Amino acid sequence: MQLRYPARLMAVLAGLVVLCLATGLAALADVQHRRGVLVGVADRSSPLAGAAVSVYQSLSDADATATGSFLAGDQAPAAERQRYLHDITEAASALSTAAAGAPDVRTATRVAELTAQLPMYTSLVDTARTYSRQGLSLGAAYLREASGLVRERMLPVAQQLYRDEMARLGTAQEDAASTAVLPLLLGIVALGALVVVQIYLRRTTNRVFNAGLLVATAATFAALMWLGFASANAAEHNETGRRDGSAQLEALVEARITVLTARSEEALSLVARGSGKSYEDRFQQARARLDGDGATLGSFAAARDRAGQPETVAKVDGARSSWQVWLDKHGQLRTFDADGDYNRAIQVATGVDLAHTDTAKVADGSTGQLAAQVVDQLSAAVGQAQARFDDHAGQATSALDAVDVGIVLLVLLAAGAVTAGMAARIREYR
Repeated sequence: MQLRYPARLMAVLAGLVVLCLATGLAALADVQHRRGVLVGVADRSSPLAGAAVSVYQSLSDADATATGSFLAGDQAPAAERQRYLHDITEAASALSTAAAGAPDVRTATRVAELTAQLPMYTSLVDTARTYSRQGLSLGAAYLREASGLVRERMLPVAQQLYRDEMARLGTAQEDAASTAVLPLLLGIVALGALVVVQIYLRRTTNRVFNAGLLVATAATFAALMWLGFASANAAEHNETGRRDGSAQLEALVEARITVLTARSEEALSLVARGSGKSYEDRFQQARARLDGDGATLGSFAAARDRAGQPETVAKVDGARSSWQVWLDKHGQLRTFDADGDYNRAIQVATGVDLAHTDTAKVADGSTGQLAAQVVDQLSAAVGQAQARFDDHAGQATSALDAVDVGIVLLVLLAAGAVTAGMAARIREYR
């Protein structure tokens, strides 16, 4: 049975109101989900990824510093001991942060494993220092065991922890950048329906405009535009934070870790006193990863390619320049060691002259000093990338401020305007 005209208008009114409210609910759900993801990126994913990076870097730096200090013995600068202790404190603090925010059992297990191994490592290093001060060769064995614990057991776990957190961060960033498909589709359908109904009313009532439907159309269009622009703005900041922050961070961290690995292997090759070929081979492997070859982009080049900001490029270039000087010094070190001139090799590595124990002077230009320069410049670049990421993550969240409230008000206005506009036409038939 065909509906009478007033009944058809009632059905149209109900359909338009449902469409407007459905658009508003879909938009509200999308904004709240997107905000939740972005807040999670800023408040959970970023700190956890930062903690994983800190654990990874601090353990590597502690190992490199401990091996370098061991070579210098009692003449090692106090600053190196303080740097080692700072690294251990940073690692412990980062592990505490990671434990508090562990998102799953696997992450919690890895953090617990590293937390249990950290005091084992420091105990081995302290024992190595004690035996070294007593002039006992057993100290070198304890140092190699400590370094092996870090490089073979702790760093692989820390690296996986870091990569897992970066992967979660990347997934969250992709989610936050996704298009609001459902609310946009519903909004377009609602706009189309409003236009079609106005054309229908014009033909059946001979009235050019329906003020209520015009207001509803304008309110729905405004809600869609607000949602679209806000989502696009948030996605843009999110993508910028990924490109200029987290993506750079990954490349810079990898380069920094590889540099620290090279420093540890160089020092251990001297600790081995003539039997350090395996450590030298691993140093050359680290060198190949940093410099690359014709087929593979090195870590320095990869970090520079991702660093679009001049200040970060300058830090990477400075680190690479110091690395080249280090390589020249390393060649001298290997020559002295191969010739059996151990004291000269140690002097090149640490700046300390073991032949003159009466002086605590440390000469400039040692490979240890150059390694510290490379690491510190890369650390500064890491800090810049982290700051950019945090800034854009905050801006992405701010881009959605008040959007959900505004859209709800606009769709309620649209629904009310539809009701008022259609009710006026329906009353004409009563």
